[in-house]
Amino acid sequence: MSSSEEIRVSVLAGGRATERGALQYVNPIGAGLRFSRNGPLLLVGDDVQLEFTRLDGSEPRVVAARVRKRVEEAGYRRYGFEFVDPSSWTRVLQPMLGEQVERRRGGRYRVVDAIEVTIGDNVGGMRFKLPMHDLSYSGVGLRADAEAEVMLLDVDSVQLSFALPGMPERFYFDGILTQRRMVGDDIHYGIDFVALDPVAFEQQSSRLESYLARCRVRRPGAAPAA
Repeated sequence: MSSSEEIRVSVLAGGRATERGALQYVNPIGAGLRFSRNGPLLLVGDDVQLEFTRLDGSEPRVVAARVRKRVEEAGYRRYGFEFVDPSSWTRVLQPMLGEQVERRRGGRYRVVDAIEVTIGDNVGGMRFKLPMHDLSYSGVGLRADAEAEVMLLDVDSVQLSFALPGMPERFYFDGILTQRRMVGDDIHYGIDFVALDPVAFEQQSSRLESYLARCRVRRPGAAPAA
């Protein structure tokens, strides 16, 4: 799930709530929050509690989390959190978020091509190519060998770039890692697209939707073809 205007998240540390952060993403693995420079100062490895509140006045939900990453930006401080209890997603958050949860439903477009993955910023980040397994309206599946696994092990967000047959321009998306599983000797990752830049995301998503529709890939929620 990408950021939502209907969800507010506070960090509970030492029994006190901090200012509410802007929710960047939330998925079965963890959540990303963005604060102002006056927001909480946490260290990687700190254990905290995240309080999720909906604006409709429903009961807040609290889950235990650990700081995985902290990034200082101009005017902002971003954190990546990992849920301590793997069941937090299905037991606590999924029922609360309901229909806002984005999943890679619908059909998949099988791809035999490489996808360029960037860790860090696009200027000085680490770039490498991995085989792309499939593509849907909301994300991609890719395969990683042991060398790539080392680079992805402590990462929760990446930048993606890929080409598709018949399309003159490449696609560019920000993504978050939502799934990891072993398939034979390979490690398969599921990556969801996220709207960190809403304008760019809308432009890229519109192009991708048109392409997948022409390829007759089933949209999320659509009935399978008879």
